[in-house]
Amino acid sequence: MKEDFYKAMEIIASKTHHPREYLEYDRVYPYTTENINGYMNNVKDKSVLSVVGSGDHYLNLITKGAKEVDCFDINKFALYYLRLKKAAVMTLNKREFFEFLTSDSMKYFDEVKTQLDANSYLFWSNYIKYFTYNTGIQGSFLFYPRCGGGDYLKRNEYLTNEGYELLQDRIIDKDEDYYFGDIYDVANSINKKYDSIYLSNICTYQEDLRRYRDLIISLRDNNLNDNGEIYYAYFYGNNDGDKHYYLYEIDNTEIIEFDGVDYNSTDKVLKLTKKRTK
Repeated sequence: MKEDFYKAMEIIASKTHHPREYLEYDRVYPYTTENINGYMNNVKDKSVLSVVGSGDHYLNLITKGAKEVDCFDINKFALYYLRLKKAAVMTLNKREFFEFLTSDSMKYFDEVKTQLDANSYLFWSNYIKYFTYNTGIQGSFLFYPRCGGGDYLKRNEYLTNEGYELLQDRIIDKDEDYYFGDIYDVANSINKKYDSIYLSNICTYQEDLRRYRDLIISLRDNNLNDNGEIYYAYFYGNNDGDKHYYLYEIDNTEIIEFDGVDYNSTDKVLKLTKKRTK
């Protein structure tokens, strides 16, 4: 934990980010930049593997009724942040949850810390002491600026009044596995199968698309149940270059289009289904 916190101090002080790659220690998105509600459906009672990112994939999956959600991320701070968000949901109402993250972390931390593991407690108690200055958790350069104004409320079912209550009911006693590393490390580590896998826009950061294509096929064959689905590429508007044309070559890929996160735009997700074998 001590090394992790020192790395956080370095990032906050440097105010830098590496835009073409994600690193073991990197800044964190306070909320998802995807329109998760546009494509994350039909997850009730399913087992899921998902990227962590802002933690919103996990929180929405639990809200929508997934029975098991394992998570992975290359960024250690994303895992710390997910554990913090989970603890906040388990102890605070929705108004307090927002205040804790955005305006007054010290006011609520005594409640939230009761649901944190030891390492997360030490990390966030030091963070609050040195970097929040009586503001919210998201107030330092460990986090990206909030994206899309108030739109993040529309992208997340768990941030509706009904969704937040459902999440609080369903998050209690949820067990899950956390995997640290990039998707290639994770693929070599997991020895179980899922009904759904969510990879966000990891595709965007791949220089070797053939290697990524082979990875997706391997995950389908080895880590999906029959009729399971991998959502393996998220594209914002038209910001996909020529990547999606190459990846469409994977058999049984479906293109899902829905309202984009930018006004008057359409976002896309590529979904690969593992057909039931006879």
